[in-house]
Amino acid sequence: MIVKDNRRFVLAAAAALSITCCSITPTTVIVAMAQVTPAAVQAMAWARSGSDLYIQGGYVSFNGVSQSVSSQFLALDLSTSWAVTSPPWRALANGTSSRSFYGVSLPTNQTFLTFKYVEPNFTISAYDVAKNAWSPAQPVTTAPDILRYGLKPVVDPTSGLVYIAGIAGMNVYNPTTRDWKTTPIQGAMLTAKYFASPVYNTARNTIMYVGGYNYGVSPTHFDPLVVVTEYSPATDKWALLPTSGTPPVPSADHCTAVSEDGKTLVFYGGRTSIVTPNNAFTGAIYLLDINTGVWSSGLPPSSTPRVYTACTLIGDQFVVWGGSANANDTLPSVQPIVFDTTLKKWVDSYKPPQYYIDNPPPKKPTPSSGSGNSGGSVSGGRGTGGSGNEDGSGSGSDSTSSGLAPIIGGVVGSGYYWVLGIPTPTEQEIK
Repeated sequence: MIVKDNRRFVLAAAAALSITCCSITPTTVIVAMAQVTPAAVQAMAWARSGSDLYIQGGYVSFNGVSQSVSSQFLALDLSTSWAVTSPPWRALANGTSSRSFYGVSLPTNQTFLTFKYVEPNFTISAYDVAKNAWSPAQPVTTAPDILRYGLKPVVDPTSGLVYIAGIAGMNVYNPTTRDWKTTPIQGAMLTAKYFASPVYNTARNTIMYVGGYNYGVSPTHFDPLVVVTEYSPATDKWALLPTSGTPPVPSADHCTAVSEDGKTLVFYGGRTSIVTPNNAFTGAIYLLDINTGVWSSGLPPSSTPRVYTACTLIGDQFVVWGGSANANDTLPSVQPIVFDTTLKKWVDSYKPPQYYIDNPPPKKPTPSSGSGNSGGSVSGGRGTGGSGNEDGSGSGSDSTSSGLAPIIGGVVGSGYYWVLGIPTPTEQEIK
């Protein structure tokens, strides 16, 4: 009550002062909210959900040894402008203390799922946005080959089904019924897939797989060229997207995102070699014009190589957070980095798409209970290890002129979303 009364007093005093000082124009008093600072981690579960980028869990490693495992769960607001030095994070109810696992947001933006595989156990946990609460982990025993090799889940926003490409088949999870089904992967259409970064393209209604390891290739474990493989959930068909230009160096553990209009794909960072002692990492960034199939190279790399990051592309702003520069040492910085795909350069601030500027979504208050600690919760000791790391240690859409409709659904990992009013380009449909 004292705080409430004091707040009333401050507002009243401010109003009186504005009237006294030569004007009767109403004055808006802006109350600053304290910033939440996440703990720096790598290999966390993440997904964009509506106007938020969710980050959950992850771990801290130095000299290749896991120092701590996080349970933090935070949301980064993508509907408003901010400097990379002061991003607007909100702390939510802490989730699973885990490393190297994956997240998806269901199309309603009301449920966030995490997929965790620590051999021999595979579990799924659900976060209820309205309740700010997690359900108990659900054990899975009916899809044994998934998530063993960093095979990330992707949500089809038209159906709400979750797709995970396994060793030989496409595994499909129904979050409503909790049932699984599997269909064979046709021929050798998806060879370089382990630790790849699949995305959902809303314009083409396909899941796009780019990069990753092909463990059948020796001695590099990489295919000689990065290809784009597409899967159509509606037809259960696979195809290769013809590309030209200069594609990325064959990589894994990179981060990929596609624009909301389905025209631009961003390929960022990753590991370009796993042949000891020539492990190599990169901060290179490539853009693919999906309509023409042309890769753009020569873009300025980030100052530090990154693997095991979170990323999303919203408007023309490619946002990256967290990760490691060499897979062994977690980056200490908790600042996001932002690449402007229109300006073709890294920038110091983020600007939301025009539809958020014109129609900002309602602000979401920080939950009053179960919100966890500022900076997240981290448990000490060596992590249990998941399958997210291959070394076995653990598992051009202009933001100023876009006329896109507000997002009504979020998708997996790399952050691809269902936006109304975007036609599917029939000339490049998968038959």
